[in-house]
Amino acid sequence: MDYSNFHINRRQTQQLAFAIIADIEAYVAEHCAEYEAFLKAEEQQERGEDDVVD
Repeated sequence: MDYSNFHINRRQTQQLAFAIIADIEAYVAEHCAEYEAFLKAEEQQERGEDDVVD
């Protein structure tokens, strides 16, 4: 499908934006603990603590 000539109105744009934000918020809420564990592992790796496991 060629999207080079694709037009939506302002209301449709807002609805799409709200749907995207809602999906992102739901994903973040669902995966918050996983993301925090990832950040902790990254910080440990930067400090050279690769073998540290909680």
